[in-house]
Amino acid sequence: MDLDVLDEDGHSILPAERGHLRGMLTIGRPDDLPPGSEQTTALVIELPQLCFEKPGTYVVVCTVDDGEDEVRSPFRAVQRPLGPNQGMAR
Repeated sequence: MDLDVLDEDGHSILPAERGHLRGMLTIGRPDDLPPGSEQTTALVIELPQLCFEKPGTYVVVCTVDDGEDEVRSPFRAVQRPLGPNQGMAR
């Protein structure tokens, strides 16, 4: 599985020293689900150094099976007014 976060120009915003994330993922299959069947799972990845430099549209891109399957999940980062005693969140 490869995972990346892209800005509106298609550039990765993951920290340069890490680049896109790559790893193996094994998901258990219920006994009554035939091999090769599609299934959904929740995946949580902590990216503490990820910084959105400006508001805009971003997309999380996940590819599996050496690029054969790709899932793109777009989202918008917005800037909210800061209240008293609040700084920039990173």
